[in-house]
Amino acid sequence: MNTIPTIFNERKIPYTVLGKSSGDVKTAVSVVVLNRGARYYLSSLFQNLIDLGLSSIVFVDSSPRGFELESLSSQFPEVKFLIPLENVTVGEMINLGISETSSDYVMVLWNDMVLSSSALPENLTDILNQSDVVCLAPVLIDEKNSLIPVQIVPSVTHRDFSTEQFFCRKDLTHTIYMYDFVGIYNREKFIDIGGFDYTIENPYWQNLDFGFRTHLWGMEILISNLYKMKYAGAPPLEDISADNSYINFYLKNLAPLVGKKGGCLPWYLFFSYAVRSGLNPFLAYKHFKAVQDWVHINKYRFVQSPQDLIYKWEPSI
Repeated sequence: MNTIPTIFNERKIPYTVLGKSSGDVKTAVSVVVLNRGARYYLSSLFQNLIDLGLSSIVFVDSSPRGFELESLSSQFPEVKFLIPLENVTVGEMINLGISETSSDYVMVLWNDMVLSSSALPENLTDILNQSDVVCLAPVLIDEKNSLIPVQIVPSVTHRDFSTEQFFCRKDLTHTIYMYDFVGIYNREKFIDIGGFDYTIENPYWQNLDFGFRTHLWGMEILISNLYKMKYAGAPPLEDISADNSYINFYLKNLAPLVGKKGGCLPWYLFFSYAVRSGLNPFLAYKHFKAVQDWVHINKYRFVQSPQDLIYKWEPSI
């Protein structure tokens, strides 16, 4: 298996850059635009962001498909275009985009989203200055102007882990992760906790891994009712199937024990894990040992157990 990163952007992704001088100016908030599907929204999105005063923009493509971006680069010198030379996960796109910015705060959104001036209050960065807030997520609206349930709450039923979605009823509501990865990130804190784990390829489990790590390490993710974004098309569907990405998520976030000496992944948990994982013993051992080493390196960063995190959680009402 690939080595679990212990520092931010540990895996170096080869990529091409267009507009090398743009995106480097330190502004209050930089923007990372993630691409999925067709690019026909990009011109209007870039112009909208610039009109709102967001002049430091990084566009990250999702694969090296070779679409021509030179004309857009000439049209929008405010935008730095990053084209990876291999397929990347959503989390890697965000890691790459944030690594190419220099602002204290980075807004992440997709190319099929719309942001209005009234939906971006000036005091959002004040909330991100609080010592334990890593990301401030928005309320999201679908293409039919209906609210999307963006508060995600962890739960366990008969020892089976799952998440539940709720509508955000009040401002600054806690969520276990950012729906669709969207939000304004505190860049320094994001880098400090390691960003997204590229070894977890399924977007749902990758996002959930980031959110769990954030909370297990004593920080939080909030939703602001005053910060809103709208989809131009249909919102994406999450694949929540328990695949290989779930195995990594489980070992990193649900299996560790947390006590006075920090977090640990004791060997006696290996046997039950090996049986439930369905992997052959050799692969199961490699997975377990890699995560055990990762937990040991970060053991003093764990401030609460996964059980406490789940059972103390209360959805907004």
